[in-house]
Amino acid sequence: MVFPPEIRPINTVRFACEGASPANEDGQILFLFVDKKMAYPYQVLPRSAMLGAEEQVRSQECIEMSLVQMSKAMEDLRDLPEVLRRAIADGELVPGTKLVERELAAKYGVGRTAVRDALRHLAAERIVVLTENRGARVRELDYAGAADIYEVRAVLEGLAGELFAVRGSSSAKKLFAESLEPVRRAIEEADISAALISSDAFYEYLLAGAANTELHDAVNRLHVRIHQIRRVSLSMRDRAKPTIEALQRIVDAVLAGDPSQARLACIEHVRASAAATLPVLAAQELGP
Repeated sequence: MVFPPEIRPINTVRFACEGASPANEDGQILFLFVDKKMAYPYQVLPRSAMLGAEEQVRSQECIEMSLVQMSKAMEDLRDLPEVLRRAIADGELVPGTKLVERELAAKYGVGRTAVRDALRHLAAERIVVLTENRGARVRELDYAGAADIYEVRAVLEGLAGELFAVRGSSSAKKLFAESLEPVRRAIEEADISAALISSDAFYEYLLAGAANTELHDAVNRLHVRIHQIRRVSLSMRDRAKPTIEALQRIVDAVLAGDPSQARLACIEHVRASAAATLPVLAAQELGP
């Protein structure tokens, strides 16, 4: 089989492609290869890139591929929903972005079936919207959805603070307190990306300290949408000082081992954030 110079086949273990279809629905060859040091179960390539290899594939040519690399490739496929979650949470894919299967398959080096499965997974989590005959898009932020999330956050984070104050070890509480400083610095410097990253760490310490797996999982299921809303709230300069003060109250209550005050501090912080952020989202829905 002939390869373009940038494509290097792996010569370790023979992978039988007997019975494999030589082309997908787009008329592109499905072929196993390594690109940029990453092995994929298959990669969609234009026919022109194959330089006449189609007939060899039709004749059930076998392609050699390392079993170790195949295992890594399959792991990448399983992680695709998480990769997309991260892209949405980080703002790489903003609310309303159309998610085109072909583009995502090419970008992440996977097949369109894997992309469809990942999008269905994210739709079940209400991160993505699937519309018949219109495809998929990142769910837009709206007032009603954000209000629902704030209500749930208040309950979950209030419980996390309460449990952490009682169950947390001295070392866990120390790490939690120390995690506030990067948040403070990022907010004061108006570095939204750094503030989001450091806030994630802050809340991860809070949830870990609560030592409740079900609580941790419940919050994680909302992580992407919480992250989207938090991006809006952290962009509001007049919220910088109140946010830092509210987070400090949470830390102080946890360090003091006061479950009632820790719960109250968490709830009040969420409610104050909602009071500032929801009107912004409402105004965006109304438009100019």
